[in-house]
Amino acid sequence: MDVYKLIVLIITKWFIAQLQCGP
Repeated sequence: MDVYKLIVLIITKWFIAQLQCGP
């Protein structure tokens, strides 16, 4: 598994979670 893709996936999930939490 590509480490870069794994990191991007984690960041994407974290970013989406932040958006769902709201301000």
